[in-house]
Amino acid sequence: MMELECGKEEYVRSNVAISKDNKILLPKLVELYAKDTELRHAGINDMIVNHMPCDARNKIQPCVNKKHGRFTIDWVPHDFRFMLCYV
Repeated sequence: MMELECGKEEYVRSNVAISKDNKILLPKLVELYAKDTELRHAGINDMIVNHMPCDARNKIQPCVNKKHGRFTIDWVPHDFRFMLCYV
């Protein structure tokens, strides 16, 4: 279970980006994961914030929609070059 959490953390750290108009860019794979696990928008917000280093958390704060208190997300195609290897 610990390896799965470490993998998720590494995936989030490697694939979260911020657009110029302050939207969080996430791979469609995360959207599919959220649907499969019935993870709501707030859960996606928590997953992103909890798995990012402190300096990156500060950078994503402007992406929070002031009216709704959650990130504005744009879904982008998955980068198939990402590969997580544990030895």
